[in-house]
Amino acid sequence: MRRSARLGRRITSFFFSKFPDEYCEENLWKIFSKYGKVWGIFIAKRKDKWRNIYGFVRFIDVNNVAHLDKQLDQITIGNVKMNVNIPKFERPQVAFTIDEGGTSYRVTERESATLYEMEGDTGKTNHDHKERQLITQLFA
Repeated sequence: MRRSARLGRRITSFFFSKFPDEYCEENLWKIFSKYGKVWGIFIAKRKDKWRNIYGFVRFIDVNNVAHLDKQLDQITIGNVKMNVNIPKFERPQVAFTIDEGGTSYRVTERESATLYEMEGDTGKTNHDHKERQLITQLFA
């Protein structure tokens, strides 16, 4: 669970898989909205290692994550039980976005902190130089 600075609300993400190929975000939104306030749904274009389509659903203002996890893990579509659980890996927080020649790069808080450690924060920082250096390291 993480807080959205923009919303000032708690956002909780869940991973899901094993749902019919013909289901889209709209179908899944209707299913998941029965269990709480859905903030967004993402369905990946590729499949997982078991060749299942997978995605992520984000809820806002979840009071009891464990209870919601148990509820969501009981969802069945037709005669197929969906797999729904808390993601193993947290999505990295974006510190800032750099627009370099028409291409946008998302720089995470960890990458940003690493960059400042390498440069040394003397109070006389040139942010453009640091951002370009980070892009060079990450995408060279």
